[in-house]
Formats: sequence, C-alpha cells, structure tokens
Amino acid sequence: MEDDNNPFAQPDPFADASIRQATAQSRTNQQTLNEYNPFTNATVPARTVVQPAVLPSPPIPPPSYASVSTPISSQQQTTARVDFSQLERQQQDLDRREQRLMERERELKNSTTGRRDNNFPPIPKICPFRPCFYQDINVEIPNEFQTWVRYLFYLWIIYSATLGLNIIGALAYLIVDKGGAVTFGLSILYFVLFTPCS
Repeated sequence: MEDDNNPFAQPDPFADASIRQATAQSRTNQQTLNEYNPFTNATVPARTVVQPAVLPSPPIPPPSYASVSTPISSQQQTTARVDFSQLERQQQDLDRREQRLMERERELKNSTTGRRDNNFPPIPKICPFRPCFYQDINVEIPNEFQTWVRYLFYLWIIYSATLGLNIIGALAYLIVDKGGAVTFGLSILYFVLFTPCS
C-alpha cells in the first residue's frame, strides 16, 4: 500500500517510453573517443568578414544645473571652520614630518660620505675630551621607539647631573668635616665609573 504523504512515491519520469527513445537516439549518434578522427572531416573553415569596430555616438552631455544660492546655516559655517582648522593642523603636521624627513635625508647623506662628527656623550666644547661615538635618535632609532629613547636619554642626563651634584656635596662635606675624604673620593669614583657605564 502506497503512502500518499511520501514525496518519493511519484512515478519515475525516465520510465516514459518517449524519453527512453530520445536518450537512446542521442547515445547512438555520439561517437566514442576511439572512433573520433579529427582529419576525416577536414574542411577549411570559410573566412569570416570582420567588420571594423564602430564607436558609439558620443554621450549626451548632462543638463546644466543653474546655481541656486541656498542660505548656509550657522552649524554648516562652524563645521566649515572646524574642517578648515583641522586641515591647517594636518598641514602643519605634514610640514613638520617633511622637515624631519629632510633632516634624516641630510644626515643619511652625511653618514654615507663619512662626515659624521661624534656627538655622544655630550661633552662641552671647552673640555679637551671629544665624544666617543655618533648617535642621532631621529636617524638611527625607529619612529615607534624614539619617544622612549628620548625619555631614557633625559633620565641619563639627570642621573649624570645627580652624580655631579654628589661630588659637590661630598666636597662640601669634606670642607666642613675633615673625615669626609672617603666620601669625596667615592663620589669621584662613582662619577667616573657609573656615568659612562650607565
């Protein structure tokens, strides 16, 4: 007994005699791969006449729109001013970046020609000693680390200044108390050792 709710209980569409006859004829007309010979039907295809390409007619220009003066609201005016000030800030930022890039390029040109002067550690010109090596944060340090390197450099300068003040304080202690010679000697030793080592 067939179930009427079963969607698969429909009759097979390929069981129809006309469909079987059509599919059988198409199979008999087809050649198999072994029977196919491309040279048996060697007819030269007729040359087709190629027409030149024709450009379409020029497009119709859009209608001209008459300029209509609409009153500008105060909100639009403030927005325009804000946009203009923002553009000015962006232009200033771009100018600063361009200046930095030009400085870097100049420094790189100087570094390739070998005309770099040693500049680190920063020693005053009156001192007979010269800096030991060349260091430029803008050229040699990647952009994302330049801020941190500058902070560390400033911290190093503060540390070195503190060791210098330590010498002055130890000298004052030596003058006030004659037993402060060891403190004064250690302050000089700390300055001489820890400043370049840091």
